[in-house]
Amino acid sequence: MRNSIECTEKKLDQIYPYVLQAAAPVPAFEVGLHYLSTDRVKILEADDQTIVAEVFDDSSSFQQRIFLENGSLITECSCSSPELPFCPHCVAALLAFQRQVTAAGQPFIAEETTDMKPVEGDGPVPASTSPLRELALFMEWLHVAGKALQSNEALPEQPGLNPGELKSITESIQMLHHHSQRNSERQVALESELATRDKQLESSVQDVKELQAVCEGLRQDVTSLRSLLARIARERDQSAEHLTSLVDDLILKKQSELESLTTSRHGISTALEALTPIDSQLLLEATAG
Repeated sequence: MRNSIECTEKKLDQIYPYVLQAAAPVPAFEVGLHYLSTDRVKILEADDQTIVAEVFDDSSSFQQRIFLENGSLITECSCSSPELPFCPHCVAALLAFQRQVTAAGQPFIAEETTDMKPVEGDGPVPASTSPLRELALFMEWLHVAGKALQSNEALPEQPGLNPGELKSITESIQMLHHHSQRNSERQVALESELATRDKQLESSVQDVKELQAVCEGLRQDVTSLRSLLARIARERDQSAEHLTSLVDDLILKKQSELESLTTSRHGISTALEALTPIDSQLLLEATAG
């Protein structure tokens, strides 16, 4: 699809986003901006007069060639979109080129002096207004801010926006980013404290294991002492039984000896009683002699 629109600019980098938004159909600009924000645009070749690009759709890709010629901006795209004067793919290519120019150090937004109007149509497209310029400023700031958030860097300074919804949005984003940074710092502090507590817990667990080992050693010692005491008790009981047996045997032996002595004494007494007085006198004399 080839389209043409009058353009007083001499270089493509002077066609700023707010001008492009004023000239392009709203649906085409929104879709093109979506392609840009989702990184579906690839600039193949570009200078201040010609842009060759490729835009990737969900299932296919389209090639664009955009150039200035005889006071007109010519856009060519391999798509079949009927939107005039720009298809979404050409919008995306022009926006991507402006981003590339900005990254190279050139200003992304200039004063609102450009006036573009279609070659064919009902009339000229109105020149861009301050709200459109603010929207372009906001979109570029939002893009840079998104990259900064992805890389965990500081947000860019707030663009020069007038009080209103866009300014409130940028302030809200900055506030959320500030809270996010504070939460990240708190998270780091909590993770550090958690790591310290983990080390303390590991040390306590190690101490408990050592105490358990000591207790196990003491338990084994107690078990050994109990076994020793039981053996000593058995030996004591055996010794007591043996001693009792010895005492009983000794008592029996002494009783037997005593009984024998008693019997002998009784026999002697009986014999003495049977002796005559003469025999007794002789016995006494014999004993005395």
